[in-house]
Amino acid sequence: MDTVKLQLFGRLAQAGSFRFSADLPPVWFEQLASERSVVRYSRGQPTRSFIRIPGRRAEALDCVVYAFAARALLNLDYDQRRADLSTEAAPARKRAPVPASRWMERR
Repeated sequence: MDTVKLQLFGRLAQAGSFRFSADLPPVWFEQLASERSVVRYSRGQPTRSFIRIPGRRAEALDCVVYAFAARALLNLDYDQRRADLSTEAAPARKRAPVPASRWMERR
């Protein structure tokens, strides 16, 4: 998960790499920036981890991280998806009527 957060924060630092809704409240952005990157040394090797800023909630950050990871895992072909959605859908098949039962009305 830290790898995804590292990629996410790297992209957030680039101007124009994300578009956010204007309807998002300020608390959402506070939650998105609820962790900071810390480098610690273990046996002389740097290890990066993310630490929650005290007093901040992180639901928005967690949601964005999961969405970012899911998008990377799906590996969608957007041109094919656009073509699939632009074709006319087949007409819906009519279903056979379901016979009404009076069993539940018995006493």
